[in-house]
Amino acid sequence: MNPTLWRHLAGLLLLGMLLVHAPSAHAQNVTCTANMTNLTFGAVDPQSSQTDASATLTYQCRNTSNQAYIARVCFNIGDGAQGAGQTNPRQMLDGSNNILTFQLYQNAARSLVWGSSGFGVFRTPYNLVVTVPRRSTETGTTTMYGRVTNGQSSATPGSYQDDFHGIHTNISHSEARNSTPNDCTDYTEGQFGFNVTASVVNKCTVSATDVSFGAQPASATNIRATGAVTVNCANGTTYNVGLRPSSANGGTNNGTGNMAGAAPGNTDKVPYRLYQDAGYSMPWGNTIGSNALGPKLGTGNAQNYPVRVEVQSANYTPDNYQDTVTVNVTY
Repeated sequence: MNPTLWRHLAGLLLLGMLLVHAPSAHAQNVTCTANMTNLTFGAVDPQSSQTDASATLTYQCRNTSNQAYIARVCFNIGDGAQGAGQTNPRQMLDGSNNILTFQLYQNAARSLVWGSSGFGVFRTPYNLVVTVPRRSTETGTTTMYGRVTNGQSSATPGSYQDDFHGIHTNISHSEARNSTPNDCTDYTEGQFGFNVTASVVNKCTVSATDVSFGAQPASATNIRATGAVTVNCANGTTYNVGLRPSSANGGTNNGTGNMAGAAPGNTDKVPYRLYQDAGYSMPWGNTIGSNALGPKLGTGNAQNYPVRVEVQSANYTPDNYQDTVTVNVTY
């Protein structure tokens, strides 16, 4: 063999061995693990939507070396399995893919979003600096604060969740012997999965405006006046509205009642009737499926219904007359 060629081949072989045994980055000395409790909002009122809850992160950082290390550790949270990439705000889904929005925070004031250094709008993971003595483990806890955001009056009743197990969380850290690392990008290790859940409840509220006939002469007939009932039911909620004049004055479930006088000794009662329509042809009573209003479908917003009242005659003892009508919303 040509000696020159042999020397050349030997040089190539030596170069290959040097590449294989080139020095690697320093070995990992600190390992961090963590777990998070579930964030449970419980019942959420769709007419206010804002509901707060909290969860607890517990972490452990172990140093396997014979020297103390300083580690900057980041706990990253993404969008969750139902989040569809949304982090501003995050979202939960029910079984029909209806959305309920929420957010996760690092502070009780709920001003610093708990995000991820590598995903989403908020690149703000929870990060801490921990000094771990030689062959020791440092542990600790921190609170995660959650809020179902307000302004969701149209939220549909049901059970909602966002699942943060698997790839939706991770822990990363950097470590150094004598200085605090500026970031936490050297090592990625493990997850701390948890669930976020909420239940939007069926709810209706009701209010009413009074009906006033004003002053009427005794000769007046077929006197009419209008008030209103306002109902606010959760989106998708079916409801009925019944009106029940006071039984103390002889009122009935068919929408007829009597106004009693206020003056001592006046036993007169002025009859009246409640109606659903402007033509005063559909009595408004308290029997579902017969004379109650409905069924109606809630939208999450206030729905107004005029209450029309007719008095056939004012030929009674001069006095101030009144009666109380109870509004019954059934859903």
